[in-house]
Amino acid sequence: MNEDITELERRFQKAKERQNKYRVTLERYRGRLEETEKRLNVLKEKCREKKVDPEKLPLIVQGLKERLVQEIVRFERSLDAFEKQLGQYESRLQDSEETL
Repeated sequence: MNEDITELERRFQKAKERQNKYRVTLERYRGRLEETEKRLNVLKEKCREKKVDPEKLPLIVQGLKERLVQEIVRFERSLDAFEKQLGQYESRLQDSEETL
């Protein structure tokens, strides 16, 4: 019977150690959460200072992304047109050099 009590005490101690380990982990996570919330609030305040609703940021980012895509397409088309004109110029230049 004495061995049974000793085994139970050992198991209880081991369980308390595990509990303490998780208590420390939980406190660390709470601290991280608190710091993250503070940083989030600072960012939200900066948005408000710039007259931007922080809750609308995903929509704003999506709109900016769409504009960026449009501008890239426009830029690519301009480059295509430039390359075409450059090719025509180089072709005329080569023709004129051959006739000389």
